[in-house]
Amino acid sequence: MTLQSSQFVVLLTKPDAASGYVAAQDNPNASWGGFASKTPVASGSSNNLFAPVDAAGAEAGQTDYACVAIANLSGADTAQGVAVAIVDAAGGGVYSIGLDPVGIVSLTSVAAQGTSIGSAFAAPAGVTFSSGPLVVGNLPPNMCVLVWVRCVLAAGTPGTAADACDISATATTS
Repeated sequence: MTLQSSQFVVLLTKPDAASGYVAAQDNPNASWGGFASKTPVASGSSNNLFAPVDAAGAEAGQTDYACVAIANLSGADTAQGVAVAIVDAAGGGVYSIGLDPVGIVSLTSVAAQGTSIGSAFAAPAGVTFSSGPLVVGNLPPNMCVLVWVRCVLAAGTPGTAADACDISATATTS
C-alpha cells in the first residue's frame, strides 16, 4: 500500500479535548496544543492559525504561539523521513517552529498528546524554536506529533493583513 496525501495531514489542536482525534476545533485561533483535533489547518485563508494583531499589539510588539498536529491517518503505512518546515510570507511577523517535547504519540491517545497553553501569549514549556526544518523521523500509522509555531512581531511593526506563513510536512512511505 502507499500512503496517500489525504492520510498525511496537518491538523489544528484542541487543549480541552477528551482524547486525540475525536473533536473538531471550531476556533483556529485557539489551536493551543494538548490534543490533535479532527480539523485540518485551512490552506490559503487568513487567520487560520493566529488571530489578527491589534494596533496596541503592533505598537508594543507581540509574541503569539499556536500548535498543529502532524498526523498519519493511514492504518498500514509508515510515513518515513518526516520533516516539517515553515516559510515566512510577506508581512512583519518572524515565524519559527519547534517540536513538542512529548514526541510521537497515538493519534487517539486519552493522555495529552503534548503541552497545552491557556492563551496565544503563553510560551509552551519545553519547546525549542528554530527556523527549521525540523526532522521528526518516521511516523507510524495512526500516530501524530505536535509542532508549535511562534510568531514574533517587533515593537512598532505596522500591522498588515498580508502577514502569513506556510507550514509544510513532507514524508515518504514504507
